[in-house]
Amino acid sequence: MARLRKTTSRPSAPPATRTVDSLDELDRRLIELLRIDGRQPNTELARKLKVAEGTIRNRIAKLLSDDLIQVSAWVDPIRIAGQIYAHVEVEVEAGKVDEVAERIAQFEEVVFEGISTGRADIFVSCVFRSTQHMDEFLTRALAGIDGIRATSSSVLLRIVRRQHRYAAFAKEREAARSDTRPVRGAGRQSRKG
Repeated sequence: MARLRKTTSRPSAPPATRTVDSLDELDRRLIELLRIDGRQPNTELARKLKVAEGTIRNRIAKLLSDDLIQVSAWVDPIRIAGQIYAHVEVEVEAGKVDEVAERIAQFEEVVFEGISTGRADIFVSCVFRSTQHMDEFLTRALAGIDGIRATSSSVLLRIVRRQHRYAAFAKEREAARSDTRPVRGAGRQSRKG
């Protein structure tokens, strides 16, 4: 049976005041380095970006607190214990999208949820233990949420590509790999080498 969980995501919260467009060059290059390898120590990131370690620590803390980044390990659910990875498109009654999205976000099976354009109002990625578990989630848990008009689901058989680098940062990707380019807007630079 589907179980509810406490979640830190806030689907109905207003968007963060900082967006990709508002990030400075240091934040963009830092994010790109973290995308390449999120396990890099702050000291290594500081060396590559030619700034103090404290600057990196503070920038990462701010990016995390603004919900602009998350640093975690992603596990392929299809290859781990034969779990089922499914996408569910949810059509919602007018005026109930935020309320329904908040309810859906509470289920532990949900690993991604977004409000979308097109036929579906909400797009959800879920992980299930079995087809029976998926059936219970769709026919009992989701069916019990007031405001859902219809759902359509599909099971992923295999993940061909999962990318954490986005086109918005394409220009910064090359800059992040360069150790010689000074970073503007970084404040005082570290003299430690």
